[in-house]
Amino acid sequence: MKLHELAPLYRLSGPVVTWYLPTEPAEDSATQLEIAWKNGLSELADRGVDEATIAALAAVRRTTGEPAGTRVLVAAGGEVHLDEHVPPPLIAAELSVEPLPRLLPFVAWLGARRAHVVVLTDREGADVIAYPATGGEPVKEVSAQTAEWPVHKTGTGGWAAKRFEASVEESWERSAERVATLVDEVARKVDPAVVVGSGDERAITLLRDRLPAPLQDSFVTVPGGGRHADGADEEVSRRVAEAVAAHAATEEVEVLGRFAEADGRGEGAANGVRPVIGALQKAQVDTLVVAPERWRDSDQTLGFGTEVTQLAADEGELEAMAVDAPERAPLIDVVLRAALGTDADVVAISADAKAGPRDGLGALLRFDATPARPASG
Repeated sequence: MKLHELAPLYRLSGPVVTWYLPTEPAEDSATQLEIAWKNGLSELADRGVDEATIAALAAVRRTTGEPAGTRVLVAAGGEVHLDEHVPPPLIAAELSVEPLPRLLPFVAWLGARRAHVVVLTDREGADVIAYPATGGEPVKEVSAQTAEWPVHKTGTGGWAAKRFEASVEESWERSAERVATLVDEVARKVDPAVVVGSGDERAITLLRDRLPAPLQDSFVTVPGGGRHADGADEEVSRRVAEAVAAHAATEEVEVLGRFAEADGRGEGAANGVRPVIGALQKAQVDTLVVAPERWRDSDQTLGFGTEVTQLAADEGELEAMAVDAPERAPLIDVVLRAALGTDADVVAISADAKAGPRDGLGALLRFDATPARPASG
């Protein structure tokens, strides 16, 4: 799932139920999960949620066979509109009924993940596995023998042996070309942020040189590993996870660097709650930068109208936008609605990130209508 796919959830007519339901595969998990479902549905009834929506949630109840992780549910108007199971680390349990869905924990979880492709290769072929950003099971898995005879050098000398070894090299190169084509095809399934190669060093080198430029740019290698049909070798899996996490961390540093630079020169960034709201009102935001820990327990609210750019703390400002019947919801939810509704990216930064925005909220802008601050001196 990509962030823009969450935008329609903000068009639901409230009240909207958002439920983060942790699941554990422990021996007593079925009993615990049954209790959690029963208590949650009862709580929704006590809070006045309509019977059709409660029934829709009850219809998707599962108390056995749930893997470890968190189930994320969004329901309104008698339908379940989002039902995703995300693997650990767990998202804290939460059940909310608000005018808008409470998606910050899910957005933060998605932001820490990257769609990626794993290539386990040797000089005779490859196993190629595509993983979505939400993790879990692969969405595409292909194993192929791509090399033609001969594939092994003799190690002996002489003119005939040299011709034979040249044929072997050509076979490896043709195999690498076929693997590169296969990787390109599989990558289209998930639009990977990173391609991770492991296996035979020579095969990896030949493959990298033959990948399309965008995949070359995102290609990293991890040591060890060979070809496994499911890519499940524990050590390689750990190194792949580390490579994907490192890529996400690099992107966070890059975004924060751009933000600090733009904020420092006084143009191209909005720093803090009020400037970000102003930028969202004008659909200026290219990338919203948010620190989830800052907003996890915040009780700040914001008014909003039917259009995603109609948001303000002051009701008089909303009246000036011709909002006749404004609603209020947690501030961060209104901000996320406006960002995703205007096709902005969202980057969730870690709690220990340096040079973050004021109030845990900032933005890189598509355009800046305000003049730059004059240089001092």
